Amino acid sequence: MTARERVTRVRRTLMVVAVLRVVATALAVALALLLAILVVDRLTDLARPVRLILLVTAIGVGVGAAATLAWRMRGLASLERVALWVEERLPTGWTLVTAVDPRYSGQPMLEQSALSPRIGELVRDTVMRRLTAPVGVSLVALGILGSVPEPMRARIVAPRAGDVLAGRRGAPLETYVATVRAPAYAGLPDQTLEQPATIAGLEGSSIEIEGHGERVLCGLARGRCRAEQTDDGWRVRLVMPDSGAVLTLGTDSVQRLIALVPRRDSLPVVLLRAPERDTVLRLPEGTIPLLADLRDDFGIVAARFEYVISAGIGETYTFRSGVLDAAIEVGQGMRGQVDIRALGMGPGDVMHIRAVAQDAGPARRGLGVSATRAMRVARESDYDTTTSVILPGLPADTSALSQRLLIQLAEELLERAPRLAWATVVEESRTIGRDQARLRRLVADVIFQRLGEDVEGEHAHGEDDDAAGGLSPEEMLAAAEAATQITDQALDFHGDESPVVAVNRPLLEAYNAMWDAGRELNIGEPRAALPHMYRALDAIQRARAAERVYLRGRPTVAVLDVEAIRLVGNRRDANPVSRGGAETRSGRELLDRFVRAIGRTDSLLVLRIQLLDTHPEVAVALGEVIDAMRTGGETRGAMARARALLAGAPVPTSGRWEGW
Repeated sequence: MTARERVTRVRRTLMVVAVLRVVATALAVALALLLAILVVDRLTDLARPVRLILLVTAIGVGVGAAATLAWRMRGLASLERVALWVEERLPTGWTLVTAVDPRYSGQPMLEQSALSPRIGELVRDTVMRRLTAPVGVSLVALGILGSVPEPMRARIVAPRAGDVLAGRRGAPLETYVATVRAPAYAGLPDQTLEQPATIAGLEGSSIEIEGHGERVLCGLARGRCRAEQTDDGWRVRLVMPDSGAVLTLGTDSVQRLIALVPRRDSLPVVLLRAPERDTVLRLPEGTIPLLADLRDDFGIVAARFEYVISAGIGETYTFRSGVLDAAIEVGQGMRGQVDIRALGMGPGDVMHIRAVAQDAGPARRGLGVSATRAMRVARESDYDTTTSVILPGLPADTSALSQRLLIQLAEELLERAPRLAWATVVEESRTIGRDQARLRRLVADVIFQRLGEDVEGEHAHGEDDDAAGGLSPEEMLAAAEAATQITDQALDFHGDESPVVAVNRPLLEAYNAMWDAGRELNIGEPRAALPHMYRALDAIQRARAAERVYLRGRPTVAVLDVEAIRLVGNRRDANPVSRGGAETRSGRELLDRFVRAIGRTDSLLVLRIQLLDTHPEVAVALGEVIDAMRTGGETRGAMARARALLAGAPVPTSGRWEGW
């Protein structure tokens, strides 16, 4: 082996030692700093952002130390520098450096004097001396960190939300962590919150709250909560309710209030794009395209087109239903088609089509459905008179279909009732009752539209406001009767019943029967509701057979002549309202409650829960106030926004608020 080859082997060995030394040094420095951070954390209970910064700093210092060491050993890249390093420790009269030079290598006498038998011993000593200290420190630090309990170690090595429980134990209910797990179908990640004043999540999410100390008691006005003792403290489990609520946690000496703010999972929104309107077909043939738009907050799992075909005349009707093939396309759209001839439709048959979609939520919430379109095949008798006008069917056609569907649902529920739990029967019966209420409101709108009114028959604004917002049957009958009279004379004829009244009287009877059916369904009595539902269907059928009157155009609406009436009012009749304050008594009362609750976290939290539905912007601002008070942050800006919203004043967006 020549001197050059020997020095090359030495350089290769030293480079491996250098890499190991750099890695061991970086690890030793970082682990030593992490141990120091761990000790400080046990003494002072560092906040998570501070621990994260210190972790990054420790890693950075270790990398910096390794980079500095690597720079100092950059001479290993040169073979001549390695030869000089050997000459400094095993002097040979610089013959080794000369033998490494390509110009002089290979000379026997020079090679013999340059190679020293102690080179191998020198390399071994260097390896032991350079690696012992950094490797030893790294092993000791790893051993100490390995002996520390995992929660304490994780606070330093991997700071995350919820690791506050691994810190120092404080007073009861001072430290707790809430974990919110959404239902599996939503696909949402778990949330971990430390000392939250407000817990927000999807309706039906499971909530788990953990803390140290003695066992706590929990209370929830709308729902159930369960408290249990654990090895390290206590745990409370509950389910996110369907409306805002306040969770109470308490011990013998401390009480804590937590606001629960649910997010509701909406039913799929289905919009039937094609066909655009009800249609009368001249012949029972052809293909009609179907198109529906589908939207949902967490995605659609199933969708279809449903149809019901009614055939017959007079008192004899037959019905058949089915499902049409459809394809769900990208963007949550659904396409399909209906073949009139393949369905065996004939003259006079009516087909009703709607789109139905289902999401991954609980099936008991129901389905998302679109409006129903009717397609009728014309009879020969429709063309035998010049007074016939081929127009889309009356809304009563759709009402008749919907009433038949509700009857079918009620009959099916009655058949399945012996095999179902009573609570399930009541829930499904109430679902049918809500659909019956919507249909009743539609019939009320039809009645008033035919009487020339521009307002809705029932002034209701929600799904379940029948008792509060709708007209009673007696009020509806009185209103319809008053609308059909002008100066004590019938609308159209004297002595005989007008066509308008002839149509409306059966619809009023149907409205009354639907009201009675809805009452029975809402208390879980489908058997008692069916006679009323049959009576409503019969009345709708009679309304369809009545003479139909089509108005050409709409009545004109009086337009105000602004120039003629401007500034001609009497100032004494004016009722001035203050521009800067709340405009209603309720607004002033809320503002007074807000002022009285300032400084009291629990009072502000209860007020926030009460304002979630009526004043969501104020509720958001109050949530910021509560969080700031809990963490000791600045509350001035959030306080100003909440007060301005309640008072009706402009909301400050930046800068100081002069009112506080």
